[in-house]
Amino acid sequence: MENFDLNSFDFDNMTNAIGANPFEEEKKEYVDERFYKLDKDKNSNGQAIIALLPDKNKSFIKKMFKIETTLDIKGSKQWINAWSPKSIGKPCPFNETYINYYNENKDIARLFKPKEKWICNIKIIKDPMHPENEGKIFLYAFSKTMAQKIQSMLTLSDAEKTMGMQRKEVFNPLKGWVMNLKCYKADTGFISYDSSEFMQLPNNNTIYGAISDETKQKCIKDILENTYDLNEFTKEENFMSYDELHKELERICRGTFGIGSAGSTSNDIKIETADDTPVSEVNATPQAKSDTKKDDLSDFLNNL
Repeated sequence: MENFDLNSFDFDNMTNAIGANPFEEEKKEYVDERFYKLDKDKNSNGQAIIALLPDKNKSFIKKMFKIETTLDIKGSKQWINAWSPKSIGKPCPFNETYINYYNENKDIARLFKPKEKWICNIKIIKDPMHPENEGKIFLYAFSKTMAQKIQSMLTLSDAEKTMGMQRKEVFNPLKGWVMNLKCYKADTGFISYDSSEFMQLPNNNTIYGAISDETKQKCIKDILENTYDLNEFTKEENFMSYDELHKELERICRGTFGIGSAGSTSNDIKIETADDTPVSEVNATPQAKSDTKKDDLSDFLNNL
């Protein structure tokens, strides 16, 4: 063989030849690339212009619960990041741990509480840090606070109805509503999105351009072909089973609150502060599939 001699049996040469070290475990990436992440500068500031969209089944936002538990026990971190079956009304061992041990230690018990998340489709209009994202559709997970801001846009008071005011149809792509998504590091040390706000494009423009029959068809095509089916998130087969989650609970607890077998106690847990590095976003839901008919969406959009 060409260039083959006794030096070829050197470990580095052999691993270079096969392109991998067979003794090293492959590092798996669990980040769901369908979800948009607003990147931040060195001062923890971030900004993008996004538009909210319905999916091809007319679903526009989905309430979910997510397990985002990280425990630091005696200097060793263990974590899990997965959707909780609480989202579909099923029992969740992490939520049960939160409830059962809340009176014992509220601060630590809260680490097990599944967090409320609201998922929807978004179209990136402007992303200064990642212009390659512009024009693309992603999923985005909003906090409860942000979901309440969206709800306030869609809700009219009785007084507003009496005055004939119109609902701000932020999920209607032909109405021109966009969100100025902004984040900054608050005095508490946590990242805040409170300054995010909705605004309407001027001159009756839409995110697809001036309103016309061509614009409408472009909008419909984009939604049919590029949005993600939100109903995928509430299919039972897409959640870890109760037993699987309980094994994960035992793995990260190692005896905390009597869960697991390593004999640790709640006093061994370090509660992370705002300055600690957050765990990477993880979403394990499979790719969405749909066979929705174009006419259904056309009727929906025309009636908005």
